[in-house]
Amino acid sequence: MDVPLIGPGPRPRKAVLCAVFRVLIHLPGTIYEQRTADVTEMAFFYSISIAQAFQLITMADNVRRERDHPPCPACHQPGHRSRADPDCPMNQQRLRRAAGRRGNQRHRDRIRNTQPQQCASCRQMGHRDRRSRLCPLHVPTKLEYLNDLMPLREKYTRFCSLEQGVRPEFQEHFRRQAIATSDAIRNTLLRAQLLLSDFVLSHPGADISFFFSENGMYQLTRLIRDKLDGQQRDIFPPALIHHWTTSFSTRFPAAHTTAIDDIHMTNALTHACTEIGTSNKEHADRLPLRVKSFIKFRLLAILKDRGVRTSPMRDVHRAVDHVFEQVTHSLPDAPMAPPEPEEDDDVVTEDVDDDDDDDDGDVDAPGRRMHARQQAILEAMGVIYEEVQAFKPEALGTLDEETVHGHPSASITMQASFLRVYDHYKALHNDDNDDDEEGPSIRVPSFTILPIPSRHRRFVTVVPENIGTLAGISIPHRQLDNNPQPAFIDSFTHFWRVFNMQKWGFPSLDAMQRSVFVGHVFDAMVRTDGVQVHFVFTRIKARSQPPQIKEQDVANRVAIEHTSVGIDPGRRTIITASYQAPEDDDGDATGPSPIRRVGLKEWQVVAGEKAREDQYRRRLRAAGRLDHEIPEHRTAINETFHEYITHRLVNEADDTAFFFADDHAAARFEARKGKQRAVDHAANVITFGGRKFSERGRRHTKRNRKQRHFRAMRKRRLRLMAAHDANAATQAHHDQLDSMIQGLDAYVQLLHSMDTDPTVSGIIQQTHRQRQDLQDMQREDQGTMAARIAQATQPSSPMRESKRQRHGTWKNVAANPKIIFYGTGLMGQRDQARVGHMPAGRSELVRQKLHERQSQGFCLVVHTDEYLSSQVCNSCTSRLDNFGNVFALKHCVEEAMVINRDDNAATCILQTGQHQMQHGSRPFALRRPPPSP
Repeated sequence: MDVPLIGPGPRPRKAVLCAVFRVLIHLPGTIYEQRTADVTEMAFFYSISIAQAFQLITMADNVRRERDHPPCPACHQPGHRSRADPDCPMNQQRLRRAAGRRGNQRHRDRIRNTQPQQCASCRQMGHRDRRSRLCPLHVPTKLEYLNDLMPLREKYTRFCSLEQGVRPEFQEHFRRQAIATSDAIRNTLLRAQLLLSDFVLSHPGADISFFFSENGMYQLTRLIRDKLDGQQRDIFPPALIHHWTTSFSTRFPAAHTTAIDDIHMTNALTHACTEIGTSNKEHADRLPLRVKSFIKFRLLAILKDRGVRTSPMRDVHRAVDHVFEQVTHSLPDAPMAPPEPEEDDDVVTEDVDDDDDDDDGDVDAPGRRMHARQQAILEAMGVIYEEVQAFKPEALGTLDEETVHGHPSASITMQASFLRVYDHYKALHNDDNDDDEEGPSIRVPSFTILPIPSRHRRFVTVVPENIGTLAGISIPHRQLDNNPQPAFIDSFTHFWRVFNMQKWGFPSLDAMQRSVFVGHVFDAMVRTDGVQVHFVFTRIKARSQPPQIKEQDVANRVAIEHTSVGIDPGRRTIITASYQAPEDDDGDATGPSPIRRVGLKEWQVVAGEKAREDQYRRRLRAAGRLDHEIPEHRTAINETFHEYITHRLVNEADDTAFFFADDHAAARFEARKGKQRAVDHAANVITFGGRKFSERGRRHTKRNRKQRHFRAMRKRRLRLMAAHDANAATQAHHDQLDSMIQGLDAYVQLLHSMDTDPTVSGIIQQTHRQRQDLQDMQREDQGTMAARIAQATQPSSPMRESKRQRHGTWKNVAANPKIIFYGTGLMGQRDQARVGHMPAGRSELVRQKLHERQSQGFCLVVHTDEYLSSQVCNSCTSRLDNFGNVFALKHCVEEAMVINRDDNAATCILQTGQHQMQHGSRPFALRRPPPSP
């Protein structure tokens, strides 16, 4: 059932809004201008609300304006700006996927040319078996079948608990098998990855590129499980076989590794090897970032060893960028020129040493000190350039993305060289951080030589090949003759038997099999860790993605039936929302802009993070050796890394199995649900408003939810019984009036049978008036009875009647759809990113959720520059001063008041957006200076 939109008219489905958006962006220019000239007429034409019409016009204008830009310089095609866009044919990821497909095709062609070309199924020449498309008995694979039906598609995942996703009769066996398989895969992959890391550190320069693929990692796990024969051992480097037999397997015996002997369980191991191989490739692709970090570290270390102050850091950053550019372009003969200082550098009087008493009175001393500092930076740049060139393998000519991706083994070798330098520096200083009061501390970068698998329980991939073993059901052998359907569609029968597919919108097995023809199909893949179940689906990818609206896109636009909101994303305060102040009849604001915040504490309480952290600490203290100090594993020293391997495979093996069990997996599931709940809560506060957060009000909410539901049902039932009793009396009165009307009708018929005279005519008219009065009384009784029933069945809270989808209400916030002016200060941060030891990625999750609400027609997200938003007073536009050492407060001298920094920033962002819509530009006090020529 659709939830009604705030405002006039019902809310159409999301698919309807997407269809209208695609129509608008493909209309001819003249028709588009006529269609969008009047927002009201457009809303009536497409049967949508006026607010939704305004949002669609704004997004369509953005897309049509982007198409007018010059074509891409890489492919010379319109529709995108550069090769970084995924739609560009020259995109690096697309080129790598195409190269992989070509390599696979060449491999198949090579096998086809060397093998006899007679099919074993149809006995025809020209192909080997029925897997070839040339075979008349060919049954398409899942990939081929989906490529024909949905060439442009995407995958997405829906998750639920195991109790909800698996049918009751299979839950116990499925959970037990999934946990056993998960533990076996975790132990096997851990030993394989530790073996590979130990081999790289023990044999610098060894080629391990083969193990960055799915096949290579799987063959390595076969070596760990002692499943290789003599022919398969030939694909391994002899040094690796020797290292495994003489060093690793004898030092770290596989006492805690569970064997994976079932052939069906190898499918789950294959999918896990794919993930590990991809992780290794991504680790090798980070080489340019490692190089830049190494250059910065060495530059700071050399300057401090020579007694040169490192501040201001802007000179250091320019030097780092200059050396990095020389290294990445592989220009060994290029002159190492010092970076030129910018014009706005105000700190130029830096000392080369601490003793500057002899320079007193010398007017040329600042210039000499600056020249000496620049000369020291230049010499350090030359030294670092030679070091990096010495570390670079011959296979890496340039450190661009394509070269690094094509030589992962050389990338790992160069990163190992960096690690040895870091280890040497730590050994000399006996500390990870070298604190110096003369400048900022030198942070020593740290990373592992290869990704180390987590100790968490791994997810097991359930596919048609192993669903029978996991669920304990017998699957008959598939008859290939006269069965043109792909195997994954036939496997829907087994998935339907084991899993509760009605939860995901499939009422029957037939509907599940026919879903492939409507663009939404189950991918025949489920992932589970014994607590939660993830279902993978495939759908048609939308060709027209909603654009990213900027503040310039809403310039000189009149918002109809919208309320403006300014959002300042932060770290300690996740979001600060400044709502448009209520207006009087003349359009003037009746007060200050209401402020609503979602702080870190509120986020943690809604997500349940505090309770899970306390539970995690209690379980960690009871786990024994897991709570002890873990040996360093971000190192290139063999002895130290061997201590870490011993700790992981021997010391903590039993504690790992005890600690990372069902309780920990359940806590991870609750953490995932809590994060989604916190993001929805923050998005609801912005989109619909919400009352002030109270930790006491949130206490025991889940525990009492069912009791409150039953209590409300009893109250509603009592009100309905009372309404029926009252309606019974009203119905009796209604029947009495009906009998009186019938009596009057009989009396009028009797009068009509008499002779007409003035007296009889007057009586008839009087009788008609009495009958009309009785009918009015009947209609009044009917309205009274209907009102009683409606009042008895409506929610007890008036808030739920008008705002069903909100957590709370706020009287000062208008209930119209919102134009959200979202600050871009923290845009693009990852979920786990931290800025100043505080999480910064949570606001990005809120922004993505608001984009989802935008596609549903609830709001319009406008990305706004935060320039000077926390430095200019929102009342008098004067510059604010710091309030002592309190970072969160600002002091306005003109207004003589102290204001919260985030509140002021949110209000300034709101004013910036409103000024753009009214005047087409930012306020004068919040404009950026023009760029210098």
